[in-house]
This record gives sequence, C-alpha cells and structure tokens, in this order.
Amino acid sequence: MNWLPAELQLRRGAVFRMMHQYRAEGEKYRFFIVLNHDPQSDRLIILTTTTTQLERLEREYGTGDAAPLVYIHHSDYPDIERFCVVDCHALDLREKSILASQLQSRDHQFLRPLPDHLLEKIVDKIAIDKTIPASVKCLIVKPE
Repeated sequence: MNWLPAELQLRRGAVFRMMHQYRAEGEKYRFFIVLNHDPQSDRLIILTTTTTQLERLEREYGTGDAAPLVYIHHSDYPDIERFCVVDCHALDLREKSILASQLQSRDHQFLRPLPDHLLEKIVDKIAIDKTIPASVKCLIVKPE
C-alpha cells in the first residue's frame, strides 16, 4: 500500500520545498532532503533541511572537516538559488503518516533529486556523528 500518490513517492535524496516554521524564525519555504535509504519501507522518515545561516553554524561548529556541515552551491544543485549549508546534526524525524498529511495539506513542490555526491557527503557526516542515535543512523547509512 502506497502512503502517497505516485507523483509524491519519496526516494532517498528526494528534495521538496514546503512551508514550515522552525523555532522563532516564522513560517517560510524550506528545502527538505529525504535521507532514508529505504523510505518506502520505513515508518519514520528522516529529513534534513538547508539554511543560509552559514556564519552562525560556522561559529558554532567551526569550518574544518570535523564540522557537521555540507555546503551546497548553486552550481552543484541549481534548484537551490542561494549558497546554503546542511547542518548534519539537525535531523527532522517525522512519522510517515504525518509527513504524508503535511504534504497533502501544505503548499509544496518536489524538485530534482539531490546529486549523489552531495547526498554522500551528508550521509558520511551523519555516519561519523557521535550524537545521532544508532536507531536513526541505521535508517540513513546503508548496511555494508
């Protein structure tokens, strides 16, 4: 049984734009990226989002290889107009049924999938992260 219509089927690396509010920032369009290696079978969908708050995150984490940041340039992914970053610590876990309901009731747009090289960078950062629980990582990092 599909939980979304065929045109809304989520795949690993799927990107969609949807109105959403985080903290006190107010509601605005955000880009979400599906991280599950098998979102069709998983009950819990793991998302991450992009932000343009580069300076704040670089102050918080630093800028070296150990920082949980993946930069996305317009030249790497033209569907995102502004230079942005993914904070790999900031995962958004949603029950599949709740996400389906949100996608059906909110204005949203599916974009081209994230290029593999960017998705791999995000997954690699999550794989080495010591703060993300193994129960979440196992949905993102493909078993070897």
